[in-house]
Amino acid sequence: MKKYTNEELTENIINMLKEKNKKDYKKNHIKREAHSKCLGLLKAQFIVNENLPKDYKIGVFKSPKTYNAFIRISNSNPKTKGDNATDIRGFAIKLLGVDGEKYSDNAHWNIKVIS
Repeated sequence: MKKYTNEELTENIINMLKEKNKKDYKKNHIKREAHSKCLGLLKAQFIVNENLPKDYKIGVFKSPKTYNAFIRISNSNPKTKGDNATDIRGFAIKLLGVDGEKYSDNAHWNIKVIS
């Protein structure tokens, strides 16, 4: 069996997702790869407790802090269906004001909050 590099694996995954999107969204209207339908967006505070075990004090959990956050509640199916359709629900948490190196400097990956 061939051993793939991380770069080759990443490229393969990207190509598979592109092909899937071409098939699923023939009219060039791509919503998202996964969790395409947003069911709710909540403003929140994400609190890092000071009493975390030492093994968990990594990254954003290193020090006690409260982050402003958004929680996006969504469905699982990449094809949008009615809210009453049986589906798995999920949520994602976006922390704001996190210090340190960012995944990307691209504004597409950052949320601008207007208050």
